[in-house]
Amino acid sequence: MAHAITRGLPSRLRSGLSLLQKGALRPDTYVPAATLIPTHGAKYDGYAKPWNYKSLPFNMLNNALFSLFALIDYPRKRLNPNSKLIVVEGSIAVGKNEFAEKLAKEFDLVYVPSVSEKLVHLHPNGFDLRLLNDTLTSGHKFYDLADFYGASAPLTDSQVAQISYMQQFYFVKRCYLYAQAMQHILSTGQGVVLTGSAFGDAAYTYAMNEMKALAPDYLEFNENGLKLMHSEAFRPHATIYLDAPVATIRQKIKARNDPREVNSSVLSDKYLQSLEDGYKKEVLQIGRASCRE
Repeated sequence: MAHAITRGLPSRLRSGLSLLQKGALRPDTYVPAATLIPTHGAKYDGYAKPWNYKSLPFNMLNNALFSLFALIDYPRKRLNPNSKLIVVEGSIAVGKNEFAEKLAKEFDLVYVPSVSEKLVHLHPNGFDLRLLNDTLTSGHKFYDLADFYGASAPLTDSQVAQISYMQQFYFVKRCYLYAQAMQHILSTGQGVVLTGSAFGDAAYTYAMNEMKALAPDYLEFNENGLKLMHSEAFRPHATIYLDAPVATIRQKIKARNDPREVNSSVLSDKYLQSLEDGYKKEVLQIGRASCRE
């Protein structure tokens, strides 16, 4: 039956269907993972015509038509040696954003900074949800890093709930940025350097859970969310972990002199060590199972 159907299709459709059946439409399958061409700050000259995904996004109402069109206009033709998703991970204040920005410039990739507090609490209409805190009861205020770093043990049930809600916001935003990065690569062929990721979020969950700052409901939510990411999203072509001992992280925190961090009892050596352990046990170890070193 499949042969009878494909005989009546144009050659390009048959080619797309064959690629789909073989699983070859996964970008990590047909882009050599070890190849990157440096541009040293210049524009890369190997781009094909991009798909304008911002003005012509995927439309669920035309799902059937879009699937048919995807066989004709599949992303493989846009991909090139620099069509890579590179994730930079590391502890607090280790210098992830600075490193990622320089790396992106060297290969003409898009640099995506780490999730900011403003982005986490920003409603789609541009309203900062934290502005509502003055009208909310203490148990319903929107927690940010200043609240988290200013907390002291033992945490109350209300604080645990608010910290869990804050961390949920961060996880969802990291998933969203990861999806946007995949969309950009497949639509334009230009690679992306992502500072932090939904996969790296597991390290923060690990460290926060060690200090008993997360509710069981959030832990279940995070576990299910990571399972979806592992099953639906393709893995980074490279994950760069900036490793540094706790003593070095402590020096860097003091050097950038953010009062919330310097005076925080939460950012103890024990917490920073738990964060490092989380990266090495929950992030890098799982990542190695699905990559080539």
